[in-house]
Amino acid sequence: MTKTFRILSVLALLVSASAVSVDSALADGPGGPGNHHHAAGRIGGVVSTSEGRAVPGAVVVLRHGDVAVARTQTNREGVYVFERVRPGHYTVVAAKEGVGRGAARAAVRSGQTVRAPITLNH
Repeated sequence: MTKTFRILSVLALLVSASAVSVDSALADGPGGPGNHHHAAGRIGGVVSTSEGRAVPGAVVVLRHGDVAVARTQTNREGVYVFERVRPGHYTVVAAKEGVGRGAARAAVRSGQTVRAPITLNH
């Protein structure tokens, strides 16, 4: 395990209590609760400025197509995490007033954590 991944994992645990979980319909997939055919994954990352500084308090929105399925904020280290994300392709959009806006794409697979760092630009 790389040092960056270990740090992200530890920070993700700290922020996971404040992370907003994905809508249960999206997390459970077709067939509702108990359908284990599509095991959920996670998306997480660090939101930073173009100069590389972490951005605490940025609003982060998880989008599946044109639909916003979850929302959270970065912690004081600029880390965000979305739990129980159904496999598929997503866009993660982050913004903070006075700092900027940015986005990343993430392809979630069953049982895996996808790192999706976001750089905010003016």
